[in-house]
Amino acid sequence: MKPFSTKASYQLRSWHAGTALVSFLIICVLLTFCAWEPQLLSQHAFYLSISIYLAGCILLYCTAVVLINKWRESILVLLSVCGALMVSETALRTFFPYRSMLQYTRHLRSQRYHHVLPKNKKMCIYGRGTLPSVIQTNEDGLRTGYDRNAFLQYRHRIIVLGDSFAFGVHVQQEKAFPELIEKMLRKKTACDDIAVINAGIPSYSPFLQHLLFTGILYKYRPTLVMLVLDASDIGDDFKYEHLATVSGESTVFNMMPEEDLRYYGATIEQIRPYIRKPLRALNALIKYPYTALCTDNKFSWHVTNYVDADFYDYHFDYYNFAVLVSGTVEKNRFFIYRHPLAETEKYFSKTLENINKIANAVHSVPAEFMLFVLPRFHHWNPRECPNNWEKNNYSLNEPYQYEYLNYFDSQKAAVDYPIINLLRYFQQTDAFPLCFNNDPHLNENGHVFVAESITGYLMKYYSLLKQLLLLSDI
Repeated sequence: MKPFSTKASYQLRSWHAGTALVSFLIICVLLTFCAWEPQLLSQHAFYLSISIYLAGCILLYCTAVVLINKWRESILVLLSVCGALMVSETALRTFFPYRSMLQYTRHLRSQRYHHVLPKNKKMCIYGRGTLPSVIQTNEDGLRTGYDRNAFLQYRHRIIVLGDSFAFGVHVQQEKAFPELIEKMLRKKTACDDIAVINAGIPSYSPFLQHLLFTGILYKYRPTLVMLVLDASDIGDDFKYEHLATVSGESTVFNMMPEEDLRYYGATIEQIRPYIRKPLRALNALIKYPYTALCTDNKFSWHVTNYVDADFYDYHFDYYNFAVLVSGTVEKNRFFIYRHPLAETEKYFSKTLENINKIANAVHSVPAEFMLFVLPRFHHWNPRECPNNWEKNNYSLNEPYQYEYLNYFDSQKAAVDYPIINLLRYFQQTDAFPLCFNNDPHLNENGHVFVAESITGYLMKYYSLLKQLLLLSDI
């Protein structure tokens, strides 16, 4: 047999390289369609999965041929890529330390709690024009430096429940008001045997907070639990209760659970936002045969819900729901601002029911429970947050925006725990600004102010708490 000529060999290698390139492009196109047109994955999972496996096999074969025929050049390319990655990692970690950290861009899906924070992670979050802030979580995904055992060593153990306002979005961990309350209480009481845990999780509301407390937080054996309520919690409770499947004492969210975030280096963190969706589409397609065979062909739940949770993000779109209020279909969670209390009271009452469940669970520990009702900036000073990114969801003078505060004021005599409306504290201060320029969350000054207000209340008005929790060691 006549051996290949140099020209024929070159043509063969070119064919292999071209086939590998075409295969790679096919994979990229399929993954892009799956990522941004997720219905393709749920409707044509079989065909897409077979295509991915076929294209992958072709790509592997062509790569192997190239490596065999050009092994010296392949080693050189591999070494060059490794060297470039090392230079990139060193440069990023040296000049862009925050960008080099694990980036906190989203929650992790949870069938039990709807969403959770990554556990035992140090992450960075960038806000809308704000400076980066660092997040350190413990073994239960709470933004605190205390692990459970360390927290239990303290005599006076306080847990702060809440959403992103308590969590401290866009501020450093030590400057969020839960940690500031700890420092202030220790200073005012001259007692260091006090610890405060920040159990605020972005987008949580009393419905989820009850699940969190009965599932995890009760193990911290708190002596006091404070819930800081936000105006968005009523709408969030409505959404979560409709997403959840409740059977007796069991509550489940119909979504695929998600593994913890992994850190693969500073370079990967720069491209993670752009490759996350295609990689998740690839993961779903690769797992498709196993899912279909191991679930008695009931693959639709796994594939469809995986796609819905990953790409449609309905579970995490807090402005995408519909509720009929007095003949009007409201489509965001601030509908409580636009209707009188007579029409929205049932939604407030449902949230209060969830808060009462938390209080009962706290009392059974046993521990004390307190509810602090936090106003939004437009309740006390519309000059705050002039470039509010949420401005299309509510105006600065909605006709019934104070009903949220009025309702909980009216319930003080109906519950067996204190309800503290923080609006009067904000109305009496000249401090400005207390929020970010383009985000309604509290800035550093706002967190200091809330910490001072809550600490002042604890010290001045709740004498039983002072006696039992704060002054026992003085």
